[in-house]
Amino acid sequence: MFKYLLTLSSIILFLYSCKEKDVEIPSYIFINDIDLQITDVNQGSSRSSISDAYVFVNEKLVGIYDLPATVPILTEGKVTIKVGGGIKQNGVYTSRLEYPFYTRYETEVDLVRGEFDTIHPILQYTSATKFSTFFEDFTNSITFENGKNTDDSLAFITDPTIILEGPCGGIKLEGDNKRRFEFYTPTISNIPRNNSSPVYMELDFKGNIFVNFGAYFNDKIENEISFVLPPKDEWTKIYINLTDILGVHGSAKNYNFLFGYSKYTTSFTGTAEFYIDNVKIIHY
Repeated sequence: MFKYLLTLSSIILFLYSCKEKDVEIPSYIFINDIDLQITDVNQGSSRSSISDAYVFVNEKLVGIYDLPATVPILTEGKVTIKVGGGIKQNGVYTSRLEYPFYTRYETEVDLVRGEFDTIHPILQYTSATKFSTFFEDFTNSITFENGKNTDDSLAFITDPTIILEGPCGGIKLEGDNKRRFEFYTPTISNIPRNNSSPVYMELDFKGNIFVNFGAYFNDKIENEISFVLPPKDEWTKIYINLTDILGVHGSAKNYNFLFGYSKYTTSFTGTAEFYIDNVKIIHY
């Protein structure tokens, strides 16, 4: 009986060992980063913050990967690879999606099992993306409007130690008599709402304070703060999802998207600084 059990155990171990040796060897694709290419001057800056790669092989999604990424693919030979660009919505690590306004990069690769191919995806805005609702790159003038509840105005900044891509907008609250600011876009009425289409605001910012972002509705009679931009020592690209706030307030006749700060609601006591550039509202 003991000899029978020993023999059975040996067979099981042998079969398991064979199964382990039959593991399929993948081919590999390496993606260090994903860039954005501008195809029209009216699209503004090519700065992006693409954090994830959505990888498709022969139209099938094989995975979503943090960049830089090594992607294992369980096939060999010539395949069509497409890569979509993923972003952190509202700058939130846990709120990620493939950005709906970017095209997918496409290439053909001859895969070899156990070997690596490096690709460098370059995306573009889709041809249907509209940029005309609001655009501000601080090239010629400032189209933002200063609110009544402000102790200083948004100004042109040309200091080379501060700017990103030419002049930017900025506010610096110095002294005890300057404790708050508010500025907002001109009034916008012709924009998708009721979740009928995705709407985003893209921008670059930096500063040493928490800045409220939200919207005024109906000729600035009502307002809502959506979330807060955190302090950033370096210029940071963010994609703000306006779709939900436009859906909740879809019956409003117009909107003004606002940025605001007040020392009255914070323990911050230093000189408050906030800088902004490459602002664009895009939708279909």
